[in-house]
Amino acid sequence: GGTELWPFTARFNEAEGGNLKVGQIGVFADPWNPVNGTNWSNDISIINATRDYGVIVDPHTGLPLPHRIESATVTAQTGLPITSSEPWVTLNFEDVITVPDDAWVEWDASQQEFIPASTIYPGGINARVKSVVTYPTDLFTTVTWHDGSPLSIGDFIYNMILGEDRSDPASPIYDPNINSFFMLENIVGIRIVSQDPLTIETYHDNDEVIDAELLVYPWWPNSSYGPIPWHTTALAAVAEEAGELAFSRDKASSLGVPWTNFLNGDTLGILSTHLVDLETNDYIPYANTLNDYISTSEADNRWVNLSSWYANKGHFWV
Repeated sequence: GGTELWPFTARFNEAEGGNLKVGQIGVFADPWNPVNGTNWSNDISIINATRDYGVIVDPHTGLPLPHRIESATVTAQTGLPITSSEPWVTLNFEDVITVPDDAWVEWDASQQEFIPASTIYPGGINARVKSVVTYPTDLFTTVTWHDGSPLSIGDFIYNMILGEDRSDPASPIYDPNINSFFMLENIVGIRIVSQDPLTIETYHDNDEVIDAELLVYPWWPNSSYGPIPWHTTALAAVAEEAGELAFSRDKASSLGVPWTNFLNGDTLGILSTHLVDLETNDYIPYANTLNDYISTSEADNRWVNLSSWYANKGHFWV
């Protein structure tokens, strides 16, 4: 379980399906939630079997390999000592890498919308590196979450929003212990070039890395703590906004509320209560932005599927 690859390489001899028994010295050490839950290695090794990736690390080289993405291109500023050793990445160099005016450069938590480069940088801004990932054309018709909900662009954009929103004091789910992902990764801007096939440009200044493979930003709806379907995560965010739960241990402790746990405990009753309201109203999170990417019919399908999942499985880990 020390590599992310194990769930994709484990096999039964000449058989499909079955139950795989794994010996662990401990499991469920801390609550499971995909935003800021358990990070114990024994938990994470099992969590790895429940999620997917845009790219996945080769345990022999330490470099990412394409998993869900179709292709990637990295363009670096001329003169940077960046090289590519894997054929799946196309590496180019340009003297100037200009961030497009319509690229998202900041998140406004009060207005629930991204701010374009043209507003923040009317004179224009450049980046040191540009990453472009393209996903397969059948991504949204062949890939589903385990509750039956088709993967959608809403999952990708919700994941982009969440880290920024939680780091903004204007957000109702602000966590003072969280730093902006954009800031941590030196991201200058993001642009959705195409929805079919899904193609995402990321402009950044993360130029201290010399391997082009490590400069690719897939934006797959995933985190260090697990998979991030927009609907399960938004359900927990609504409960946190109500002051009943918190994604992180520190915030839960400071508020005196349960640390969000998708598997068991007091969390389940709180989440199931909110689920009834969200299903009734076909709730779409961050509506000012995500209404353009998540339809009412998708929202209805997600909440119905999650209700059925919880009724059948007794937990919210999808």
